[in-house]
Amino acid sequence: FSPEIRQVDPFEDLAFTTMGLRLEGQESLARNLALEYLHLYPDVAGYLLLDLYEIYRACVRLMVDSLQLSNLDSGSSDYSARKERLERRSRQYMNLVQDLMKGKKTSFGSTGPWPEPLIIVLMGLPATGKSLIARLLREDGIPVLSSDIIRKRRQSDLEKRKPSAFGEGIYSAHKKRRNYQHLLALGQKLMRAESRISLDASFSRKEYRNLLLEHCQKTGFAGSILFLETQCSEDVIRRRLNRRKEKGGTSDLTEFSTWKEIEKRFEKLDLNHGNNTRKAGQSSESQMQDYSFRCFHAVLDTSGEKREGSVLPEVRALLPDLFVRDDQ
Repeated sequence: FSPEIRQVDPFEDLAFTTMGLRLEGQESLARNLALEYLHLYPDVAGYLLLDLYEIYRACVRLMVDSLQLSNLDSGSSDYSARKERLERRSRQYMNLVQDLMKGKKTSFGSTGPWPEPLIIVLMGLPATGKSLIARLLREDGIPVLSSDIIRKRRQSDLEKRKPSAFGEGIYSAHKKRRNYQHLLALGQKLMRAESRISLDASFSRKEYRNLLLEHCQKTGFAGSILFLETQCSEDVIRRRLNRRKEKGGTSDLTEFSTWKEIEKRFEKLDLNHGNNTRKAGQSSESQMQDYSFRCFHAVLDTSGEKREGSVLPEVRALLPDLFVRDDQ
């Protein structure tokens, strides 16, 4: 490829497809496509330009249709039908451009009855089913940023597993903290355009969870944080780790002995039984006061049959208060 072609933003090409899907009335499919791409290629800056690229693509199509209209042969047998089709499509492009330029919300950004603003912290030990829940959240229209994918995109091939000894290599304490900081920075940037996001990482230590809480306080977040924790039996863990050895994937963990080391060091989440705010500067989650956002914790057991469909009903049943605004 020429250097110029290699510099084209992939989100510009993606915008052509999402724009076309929206014009065909497939806005949910357009959003799912955009969220899947963001999940695999967490370029938040590019994602934030998607509306701009759709405007550009729609304007190009509008110009092409206008040229075709001006060159129609009025004497042809299908003149009226072609003219009507081009005029109808031109109006669709124009309406889309106007809506995007006005910042008008459409069902492209719909995430159903989930509360907003909302940060879903998808946490838990490795191999407990976070990836499945993350996929279901994306199907609900909620963008998901994965710490595993972010780490692998910065270090190596996404699908190639590179098991490391516990606490070494890219899993050293220093590099893990940096990865969490990068995840939070991307999440903050993503919330410029999204009122609901999910952060997929183990968040296995208070240190990492406090990074999130302090970050939200400093940036003025005023919504709800849902710590959605996945758990399952050790027998299920063993089976899942064995399957990982047979195929590629984003997680490097494949050995049960390493998993046990991680389990020993996993620090349980404590939100002090419903006390939903935390005082800045304190390190214990159980001493939460004075934060402007609410915090909730729910546990999903993934030991049983593979989930299908939204986890929203289950979360609503576990945490009805999450869906009640403070001003109601």
